[in-house]
Amino acid sequence: MGSRGGDDKPGKDFGKQYKPNQKHIESAAGILVLGLTSIYEAMNDMADGHVDNDKLIEGMFTKAKHGSGHDQGPGAGGHR
Repeated sequence: MGSRGGDDKPGKDFGKQYKPNQKHIESAAGILVLGLTSIYEAMNDMADGHVDNDKLIEGMFTKAKHGSGHDQGPGAGGHR
């Protein structure tokens, strides 16, 4: 696969510094990915909670619709 930094002097210098720290860098990147995934999931959960709360509040301030056929007033559906 070749050297990590290239075959010129700066690349070789980089490779010498990178190789001993490679596992630490990969581990840190993995931890970062897990943290960002956790934040993403928490933000989605929070958004869902806000949507649910908005619907609940909307229901408190919305008049109920009548005329569903269940309550047609006295004498309807008739007992005689």
